[in-house]
Amino acid sequence: MPGLLAWCGEDLVGHCAGVAVVAWRLYRVEWVRLAERLSRGGVELPIWALPLAAALHDVGLALPCYQAEIERYCRDPKPWGARLKGHEAASAYAAAAVLAGMEERGYPLSPGEAAGLWAAAKAAMLHHHDAVTSSLAPPGCSLDAAITDGIPVMLDVLGAACRLAGGRGLPCPGWLLSPEPPRRPPGSEVTDSLILEPRGLGPAALRAYRVAATFLTGVVALADSLVSSLCRLGSPGWLGAQLARERPGLSGELEGPLARAACGGGGPGG
Repeated sequence: MPGLLAWCGEDLVGHCAGVAVVAWRLYRVEWVRLAERLSRGGVELPIWALPLAAALHDVGLALPCYQAEIERYCRDPKPWGARLKGHEAASAYAAAAVLAGMEERGYPLSPGEAAGLWAAAKAAMLHHHDAVTSSLAPPGCSLDAAITDGIPVMLDVLGAACRLAGGRGLPCPGWLLSPEPPRRPPGSEVTDSLILEPRGLGPAALRAYRVAATFLTGVVALADSLVSSLCRLGSPGWLGAQLARERPGLSGELEGPLARAACGGGGPGG
C-alpha cells in the first residue's frame, strides 16, 4: 500500500483522509442536524457516514490499472489528462464489499447504517459525474476483473484513511478501521444499481438514503476541491480563504501535518 498515488506526488491514503477531515470540519454541524431530522422518520443515520463518504471517494484509484495510468500521466502529461473513468464505480464497490463482509461474519448493519453506507457510495459516484460522462478508462483495464481482484487493496486504503482521520477526532466505527474482504465478493451489478436505487432498503431507509446521498455529494465535492487545490496550487484558493474566514477552525486543518499527509509531503509546511 505505501506509495499509492491520488495524483502526481500526492499520497492516496493522505488525500482520502484529508478530504474526510476537511468535510467534517466544514459540515459536521449541518450533517448532525440533518441526521437528527431524518431520524424522526424512524431511521437513524450514522454520523460516521459523512467522513466515510469523503474517505471512500477515491479508494478506487488504488487499483493497479489506475495507479499505472497516474504514473504514466505524471511522467508524460497529455492534453486529454489522465484516463481515470471507472474509479468512481470501484470506490462504490468497495462500500458494497464492506457490507458483504459484515454480513458474512454475522454482523449485519442496521437499516440506518446500511442507508448511510449506500449514501456514501452514491456520493462517490455522483461526485465524479464528470468521469462517468466524459473521461476515458485506462487502456487495457478490464474493470470488472480489476475491481473484484482489487478489493483487499481498496479496503486497506479505506481502513488506513479512516485511522488517519480518526486520529484527528473524526468518528469511525471499529469495523471500518480494518475492514475485512468478503469471502464471496458481491456482483459488479451493485454499482450499476447505485445509478438507480440500492436494493434491500425499506421505504424510510430509502428516503434517508436519497437525502443523505444528495447532501454528501456536495460536501465531498467541495472538500475534495479544497484539498486538491491546496496540494496542487500550494494554497486553498479563493474559496478556501473565504471558508476559512467563515469557519476559523478550518484554517488549521489546511496546513501543517494534515497537509503533509494529504499532499504526500508536498504541501505547505512539507
